[in-house]
Amino acid sequence: MKLKELIPLLTIVKTEGNPEVEITGIQMDSRKVRPGDLFICIPGIPGLQEDRHLFAEEAVRAGAAALVTEREVGAGVPTLQVPDARYAMAVICAHYYSYPSHDLKLIGVTGTNGKTTVSHMIESILKHAGFRTGLMGNIGTKIGDTLLETDINTQEPPVLQANLTSKSEVQLHRL
Repeated sequence: MKLKELIPLLTIVKTEGNPEVEITGIQMDSRKVRPGDLFICIPGIPGLQEDRHLFAEEAVRAGAAALVTEREVGAGVPTLQVPDARYAMAVICAHYYSYPSHDLKLIGVTGTNGKTTVSHMIESILKHAGFRTGLMGNIGTKIGDTLLETDINTQEPPVLQANLTSKSEVQLHRL
């Protein structure tokens, strides 16, 4: 996918560099960037998550082909500056993975207590009825009979969208 495909999907504050650059993956963690990736610089959350703008240069050194930022970082690669990088990340990831949720039946379970139990009960019922199932929660991501551990309960858009694709088993090992 070319960076320029993302421009009509987003509110753009400013663009820098060549929008014809090819994007081969999406990351928000500079330690996971591979050549050709788009690195999304989300702002930090005090006490929870560091500001990813601080890692833009590290991401470029690792091979990031382009950046999405909320402010100028001067990293020397094509950059889309947006007013809300978290929102942009959700839109970009859904587009990059061709909107996988459109082809799935999804059930969300919310509440204070019992979400894991209810989710597993629903999965068991559907599986017994012959449906192909997947499950995402605080004990991991399960696709069919394959359970993969996750490091956080709520998956960020790059991982979530990859998990929802038919290529998810391959992508999970990469992300």
